[in-house]
Amino acid sequence: MKKKVTIALASLMMLTMTACGDKDKETTTAATTEATTAATVEETTAAAEETTEAVTEAATTASEEETTEKKAEGTDSTSGTTGDDFYKVCTNADKKTVEDFAAKARDAYVNGDWETLSGMILYPINLPDGVTAEDNYAFMDYMNSKKVTDADKKEMEAETCQDMFARDQGICLGGGQIWIGENVDDSKLYVISISGLE
Repeated sequence: MKKKVTIALASLMMLTMTACGDKDKETTTAATTEATTAATVEETTAAAEETTEAVTEAATTASEEETTEKKAEGTDSTSGTTGDDFYKVCTNADKKTVEDFAAKARDAYVNGDWETLSGMILYPINLPDGVTAEDNYAFMDYMNSKKVTDADKKEMEAETCQDMFARDQGICLGGGQIWIGENVDDSKLYVISISGLE
């Protein structure tokens, strides 16, 4: 719209110049040059504003994509950390402590070492089939008739226990066969969920 008005103004000045003769030619030419310069400045400003908006939109999109990638890599948007505080979203334990505990739980699960696993659990724990184990004896009694499904065992065997998915409720091993978390009462890590049993 501004461009059309500027062109119309320049055309009007040209007509005025023709009507007034050579006497006002210099004045009219100066006015036309000024109007054309103003139009160029307005067009440049509008182009700069459009470029700024495009760059801002691209940066926002890139930030959203980075957040999605971090979630896929095993952190959530509130964590997004590396190094010793990788799991800070749910525990104060350092990365090595968490990953060593996870590897021990994984190995016990894969090998059916329920005695070792029973000592790593925060009781009471809800188990499949609507069963709640109040202590390690109840857990061992329940597990005597259970085994890990082949598919769940295979998935847990592939678990590296490195850079695991973490959120405020805990840390996921495999596809959720085991979750570990920190107990607020003693700040220790425990197995808080077990699944994949038959």
